[in-house]
Amino acid sequence: MSNYNSTKLNIKFKIDNQLSDYCLCYYRDLAYRDPQNRPHYYINIPIKSDSYLLLCIITSQIIKRKAYYANNGKLANKTLKALVEINHNEITKLNKPSIIDCNQAELLTKETLINKIDTSYNEPFVIYKNNITDDLKSKIIQAVKTSPIVEQYIKDLLIDYSETQ
Repeated sequence: MSNYNSTKLNIKFKIDNQLSDYCLCYYRDLAYRDPQNRPHYYINIPIKSDSYLLLCIITSQIIKRKAYYANNGKLANKTLKALVEINHNEITKLNKPSIIDCNQAELLTKETLINKIDTSYNEPFVIYKNNITDDLKSKIIQAVKTSPIVEQYIKDLLIDYSETQ
């Protein structure tokens, strides 16, 4: 079996067996093949589907991301509210203040995610289980629901964390 296929199988195993609840994924997306582009953290958001995953990118480019959405005309206020600011105390893997961009909530099949991952990177796909607080979970859910960009059918798949308590 080739290294490429072995790596893909390893990623598939991780997704099938370890990607659950709120957790971080770390990978480089093939859509951004620029060699300067480093992997990004994404947060997995549990949904009412076993066939799909919902991921939101996490970026430390806070000022750039806010400026991008601030120029969104009539939607600016709502898109800015769909950015969840976080720090090292909330997600220990992050070494600087960051934003979860809930406007970019991406609904993917597991197979689609596997095919998006750049396997040429040294460690192509890592999952970090993190103790995400109930408060942060609620903020993420609210931000996805607030976003005018995220389609309603995606919002309908959300598991409202406050309702499960």
